[in-house]
Amino acid sequence: MSQSDPLDRQVITARFYVAQLTEHGNVDQITVELNPAYSEGQNKAWAKATPSGKITLAIGSDLPAAEFFRSVLRDSEHNVAVEFSIVEKNQ
Repeated sequence: MSQSDPLDRQVITARFYVAQLTEHGNVDQITVELNPAYSEGQNKAWAKATPSGKITLAIGSDLPAAEFFRSVLRDSEHNVAVEFSIVEKNQ
């Protein structure tokens, strides 16, 4: 993309909740499943389309990211936000 391309600056933020976290003790890994959060006005701008789907992540169980998702799962008052932006493939 050129520097003047408006997609260079476009960012979409979506909110998700941790639907499931699976500990895989035999491989020192967890699997985290994130589903769209759009109840009670969350993601209101695109909730009219009734978003569906999921994001699944495999993370080493001893990494800070694993503890981050464990703490989000324990705290039902919080969701996570994911920002999507267009980047060059080689960045």
